Amino acid sequence: MKSLWNVTLHFGVSVVPVKLYNATLKTSPDFVQIDTRDNARVRLSRLNSISADEIDGAYLGRAYEHEKVLYPVTNNFINSYKPELSSELVFDDFVDRSSIHPSYFENFYYLHPVDDFESEYQSLYAVVDNAASIGLCQTFFRNVSHLFALNTFRGSLVLNKLKFEAQLVEPEYTSPYPDTSTKVLKDALNSHITTSLIDFNPSQYKDSYSENLVGAMLSKLRPAA
Repeated sequence: MKSLWNVTLHFGVSVVPVKLYNATLKTSPDFVQIDTRDNARVRLSRLNSISADEIDGAYLGRAYEHEKVLYPVTNNFINSYKPELSSELVFDDFVDRSSIHPSYFENFYYLHPVDDFESEYQSLYAVVDNAASIGLCQTFFRNVSHLFALNTFRGSLVLNKLKFEAQLVEPEYTSPYPDTSTKVLKDALNSHITTSLIDFNPSQYKDSYSENLVGAMLSKLRPAA
């Protein structure tokens, strides 16, 4: 697997060069549009919304749409606001693990050591794995601002991608106060949790729909000529 990014972790006096890799895969099937008369792929054309003419690639540009108003923007304008790219992640902020609600976690990446730095990597892994706090770092990567948390998973250092506070939408309904639920109902709900408690085994939860659908399509459908 090809690495996505070569980066250096700065953790106090420790400096650990690593390579970043994808840690998740898309399991749902991808579909393309076809012409049902001959099963040919449908090619999507770029059409001018006013003249309906197809647009030559030389004239394609971008615009920011806000409240149905378009603001044409050039690549030079966008690039002038990009932060300076860095290949270093400095972890100077640490928070208690339990203070980060699971809803903030979005995705994660594996971090693998580069040659000759396995010892430093293993030392950092041991410290992070046993720490009650978690290190945070903000950076700019792949044209997007990221908030990363340094963590461990399945014997590897990982970067957990967190949502920014501005990305969260406030709920339209929140549980009222004072609590109006009855003790009988709450006891019944707590009893259900207690009697249904099991050890978490992620392998028992599968995207069966996607697996069955892909298997059926490959075994029962005739390929297009």
